[in-house]
Amino acid sequence: VMGLALTPDEVAALEGRTEGWIAGLQLAALSMQGRKDVGGFIQAFAGDHRYIVDYLVEEVLARQGPEVRTFLRQTAILDQLHGPLCDAVTGQAGGQARLEALQRGNLFVVPLDDKRQWYRYHHLFADVLQMHLGAEQRDTVPELHRRASTWFAQHGTPDDAIRHALAGEDFEAAAGLIEPAIPELRRTRQEATMLRWLRALPQDEVHRRPVLCLHFAGALLLNGEYGEAESRLHDAERLLAGEAETGTGAPLAGDMIVVDQEEFRRVPGWIQVYRAGLALAQGDVTGTLHHAGLAREHMAVGDHLGHGAAAGLQGLAMWATGDLTAAHQFYVECMTSLLAAGYVSDALGCTITMADIRIAQGRLHDAMRHYLRGLELGGAGGGTPLRGTADMLV
Repeated sequence: VMGLALTPDEVAALEGRTEGWIAGLQLAALSMQGRKDVGGFIQAFAGDHRYIVDYLVEEVLARQGPEVRTFLRQTAILDQLHGPLCDAVTGQAGGQARLEALQRGNLFVVPLDDKRQWYRYHHLFADVLQMHLGAEQRDTVPELHRRASTWFAQHGTPDDAIRHALAGEDFEAAAGLIEPAIPELRRTRQEATMLRWLRALPQDEVHRRPVLCLHFAGALLLNGEYGEAESRLHDAERLLAGEAETGTGAPLAGDMIVVDQEEFRRVPGWIQVYRAGLALAQGDVTGTLHHAGLAREHMAVGDHLGHGAAAGLQGLAMWATGDLTAAHQFYVECMTSLLAAGYVSDALGCTITMADIRIAQGRLHDAMRHYLRGLELGGAGGGTPLRGTADMLV
């Protein structure tokens, strides 16, 4: 009607940004009239656009009482809204009833479940609320995030707890939450998430924690950042050396911090695993075998993941030397250990590598058996996406 001549992709992008809000669509259309770069405007269209801000402030926020306005602004830091969570963030009671009232009043609140327990704000509305919170109550924003982090941590949602702790610049709390979350992040192959979190921490906070230093190194290694990975491994070794000098096995007061004692006990063995990985990445086969052997010596008998990782690196090293028989044997051991540890996706990757070894040996029937075993493991995922196989093929 307004003669904008939008492409289907631009229409879809605009509809997605406004979530079908008719007033938002009309305001966007008015803004686009006479513009040469309509596509660029649509991509940049957000809650800070002056028409959207003016409308929402004048027609929505200004009509609410002061308590409602405060509630809206303070809870705008949340991606999802839940009564008890809102109570924790605002320090006030009655959050669930207020959310229900806002939804009944069509005040840009979207229910996320049939029971009306979880909601979210319309994205454009949330943008405006966050702008007003930052402009009028900037000093309260970190504390609001910290309250949200505490609530999520108490209710078993570590990802959200960590995200809000980082947003609230409560780095000590964030580091304390990241450390016990690492085993699950590794099992689900979320090293990229781990790397993003660790990079958001001040380096002084990381350098006091050997478990974080260690797995920071592992994530960097997978990301191909070998120099920085070496530095983080050195940090972990430095902390271990200081701890050993006490003669008591206790952390050094005021220096080293350990949250997950079980992961801490694995640090010496995993330092050697990651050093073996660094050596392999740099073409040092002898160094790979040396450090992988040390890793096996340091690993506890029941640490199936550690033994599997070391065996896999030994297998890759033997493959590089041309000893395909030994390489295959190490990979059999690697796959067995990974399955015992519950790392099905990585074990599936082992079947592909073992098949490649058999192909190189000219044993095609054996290679086919490995591929079939891989299909069995893939089917055992129960619909859960299997991650890690691609890593084995890069």
